[in-house]
Amino acid sequence: EVVRRRVGVRRVKVWVWRKQAMALRMAALGLIFLQGLFAASFSNSKNPVNRNERGEGAKWSGIRARRWSEGECDFLEGVCNTVENKHPFVTPGVPSGPSIETGASLDTRAKLEILLGKALRNTSAVLYITNEFVGRITEVMQKAMARANGTHPDDVIQAAYGGTYGSPHNTGYVGPDLNALKYALSADGNIREKWALIYILTKNKYFDSTMVPAASMANKTGDLSPLEQLGVDANAVLERYRDVRATQDELPSDLKYSNGIPSFEYEPFDSWVRFTFDGPPDTWLGARKSRPEGCAERNLTSDDPSLSPPLSPYELRYQCGNASRCMLQWYPGELCYDLVNASFAEGVPGYLSRASALNYRTAAGPSGTTSNVLMFATLLGFEPGEMVLLRLAMMAWMTVTRDHSFYEIMLGGDSFMSPPFTMEQGMDDLRRLMPVDVKVGSKVFAAKDVWSAVGAALDTPAGREICTALAQPSRTYLTQLTGTPC
Repeated sequence: EVVRRRVGVRRVKVWVWRKQAMALRMAALGLIFLQGLFAASFSNSKNPVNRNERGEGAKWSGIRARRWSEGECDFLEGVCNTVENKHPFVTPGVPSGPSIETGASLDTRAKLEILLGKALRNTSAVLYITNEFVGRITEVMQKAMARANGTHPDDVIQAAYGGTYGSPHNTGYVGPDLNALKYALSADGNIREKWALIYILTKNKYFDSTMVPAASMANKTGDLSPLEQLGVDANAVLERYRDVRATQDELPSDLKYSNGIPSFEYEPFDSWVRFTFDGPPDTWLGARKSRPEGCAERNLTSDDPSLSPPLSPYELRYQCGNASRCMLQWYPGELCYDLVNASFAEGVPGYLSRASALNYRTAAGPSGTTSNVLMFATLLGFEPGEMVLLRLAMMAWMTVTRDHSFYEIMLGGDSFMSPPFTMEQGMDDLRRLMPVDVKVGSKVFAAKDVWSAVGAALDTPAGREICTALAQPSRTYLTQLTGTPC
């Protein structure tokens, strides 16, 4: 099969590409310096460059980033994964803050984020979008495989969620048994169980295989109806298909991940998740590395009172077998990686320095899982309001399981957001989760309901203890945001 290309696309020779990468990098650094000279209050501005609502920024490299689609940047011809096209914008210096976590101890920061996540888990917004997302992506895969080769819906469930990527080390995973998987996917499944299945889907690339038959046909014929009949965003899926094929067929191995789109759910070029991993040759080093000794467990028992919600019968069975109680084998993200204090470029502080400047807790680097879920949602045709609710669900899920921190989830989702939902890298980041009511179809999810839930959590002994340990500006901010004295 011949994958159609844009006019002028050709195979890139590695030595030519690297020479161009260095030239672009040096030009970008020069422009960063100039921008720093002329921008007032640059490091703490809510709008540090003259950019549009999509955060496209200045065309420093002659390459314009897009919110999710790579169509305007030809990664076979040049560097698309650059420092200057990220969203939120990379300032020359670290943000000056303060943030909601400024002045708090590491223990207090962790407790605050877990309280936030647990409060969000019970909101109608998170419950709705979790069930909606899991249901829609499963239905699309089932429909795609039924049309492609008559695969039974149950076989799709097992192939998508029951393969080798699931293990007792995955928090919330119920195991490969079909009945357990169906329970987790049903309305009775809890938030851990549902998102554990989606996490596996981000790793096994089964979604890719379900999209290829229809996308391949649309690519050959120009007829989008095979994709439209699946209920996806046909144009988005087709463009991703072409980008994935171009990456697989034409990029050398050392560029497939650092300057390509190797899979459907892979993070876009303007995402900070690209900083979690090594950049193109002669650029940045990834913000994290796997621990030499491997991941570690959290030393939790299956009946630990901190587990919210308590383990379901299927979670318990997969962890403990026939025993009524056991030590959990879950690996949280924060115990799998060491963070690296690497710069984005010469003289441009990296992720860890920026998090430290804001006193934000860190765990595993900007959240790839958040970006992957939002990319799935883009391909499925989710509305902008649904994208906001999905980021809220990521916060409810992964802060509690300690896979990622608040800051990392916000960074992982920001390239999919538009104002007023984008980050400021300061105190108001928390409110940006849900600053206004969100409408999805005929449903309206009220911002006050979200913050009232957080306020109710603060108005508990554990919440009041957290408030007491926070700096006064943070306490004042939380009081104003939630309506509950902190």
